[in-house]
Amino acid sequence: MVGFYFLLNKESSFSVKSIGIHFTSYLIDCDSILSISKPSIEYRSADFNDTQNWMLATTAYKAKGTEKYLYLGNFNIDTSHIDIPDSLNYNIKQYGYSLVPGKTFNQGAFYFIDDVFVIPLKEYATDISKVKFEKGKSVNLNNLFFETDKAELLSASFIELDKLVSIIKADASLIIVIRGHTDNAGTEEHNQQLSVDRSNAVMNYLVKNGIAANRMSTWGFGSSRPLASNVTEEGKALNRRVEIQVK
Repeated sequence: MVGFYFLLNKESSFSVKSIGIHFTSYLIDCDSILSISKPSIEYRSADFNDTQNWMLATTAYKAKGTEKYLYLGNFNIDTSHIDIPDSLNYNIKQYGYSLVPGKTFNQGAFYFIDDVFVIPLKEYATDISKVKFEKGKSVNLNNLFFETDKAELLSASFIELDKLVSIIKADASLIIVIRGHTDNAGTEEHNQQLSVDRSNAVMNYLVKNGIAANRMSTWGFGSSRPLASNVTEEGKALNRRVEIQVK
């Protein structure tokens, strides 16, 4: 999974409709970057114009295995990929635009970029939007990511959680238990508290996104209910999980 947060600088005179990410196995100079017309990933929208709230762009990307460098920006030079207010008279030329005489360099589209992330997805994971939530059934949130040994959700988790929000909102009868689990690293007391804190973090996200708190409860089991052996890193990764049980 690849993604980032971005925010249009309020001093910008227009916004772009396309932001891309390009991967290479080697370093490239500025002139070569400008010659890239088709990036590895392209995000398109007419709504990249928010100057108040951070926007999230994220998608799944299948790596070729040779990627070493990441370049982020607008790779299109034609007018269909920028959104210019009618009040401005721009002469569109090479690289998407050129400034009219007398305009300063700040007459452009400038974005703040933050929290760029590349996180491996679990290929075995089932898309939870395709899972039938039935009474007594437990569903793992496979693409849920926390800071190491903490209960802070990483932004890459929001796709999975937003799908869960939609599922719960679509079925008013759903009552769920959010259950946290850890591997066996550290003391059991620490792991127990971490599992509770992580399940609560998920619940808090759901509440903030419109799910009533009385439709949910949380439990933490520490390392007491492993899915796999904790001898290998792969097994530990399987055991560090949050699952949803339908009551």
